[in-house]
Amino acid sequence: MGHRPPAPAMRASGRESGMALVVALWGTAILAIVTMSVLDLTRANSRMEHSGSDAARLGDVADAAINLAILSMLGPSKTRPPVLGLPFTITFGGSQARMTIQDEAGKLDLNFVSVGILEQMLAASGLDAAQQEAVATRIVARRKGADAQPFQSVSALRDVPGITPAAYNWLSSTLTVYAQTPYLDPTYASTQVLQVFRTQDPSIEARLRDRTDAARGMPATTPLPGVVLGHAYTITAEVAGLRGARAFRRAVIRLSGQSSAPLLVYEWN
Repeated sequence: MGHRPPAPAMRASGRESGMALVVALWGTAILAIVTMSVLDLTRANSRMEHSGSDAARLGDVADAAINLAILSMLGPSKTRPPVLGLPFTITFGGSQARMTIQDEAGKLDLNFVSVGILEQMLAASGLDAAQQEAVATRIVARRKGADAQPFQSVSALRDVPGITPAAYNWLSSTLTVYAQTPYLDPTYASTQVLQVFRTQDPSIEARLRDRTDAARGMPATTPLPGVVLGHAYTITAEVAGLRGARAFRRAVIRLSGQSSAPLLVYEWN
């Protein structure tokens, strides 16, 4: 007799058991993240109480706000913050932080993007037309060959001949090294990225309208995407104090979904 596949009821039971295991493991992972974040918040609050420097206090508020943002990303879906770079605020220690969270899946990966797409991005960045092809070729050449040096961070673009400060400032918010794919998911793309390709994809206009409506506090035509396990996110926090004092923090994290390492921190500065 040949091997019989499991009956449908048995297959369903197996799926349910598997899902239960995933939920249990992720529940443990969330608890670990919450524990780490609460400890960081406690330390930040303690430093603020003993700090005589306004700049140091604002920096602690910004760090705490990022921790609170991470916690909110793991909360109930209705209370999670936007992940498309739309601004929101978090209050900690009597100060208000202006926040953004951007899903890295909505950016183009510097280590995978093609020369042609790079040229479009460089054009959008304001780089001189005569330099666009040459700079795109230099970027791709760095990733290939016997002496290949994949980009470890987008900041390494500063070392590429031809990249101007203005071009870098624009590119740094639209490129990533954490998407790990040559493709762009327009579902998560920021307004800046969508505008580059709006003439090539008719569906992008609707997405841009949704982004504009969301920024104005209006309901979007289609639901905006939420937090996805496995994705990486850039979180920024800006806090203003007295006499023009300011603090800015930027963190790049990944919610891995793995109980052994639920939160990966790539950058925090």
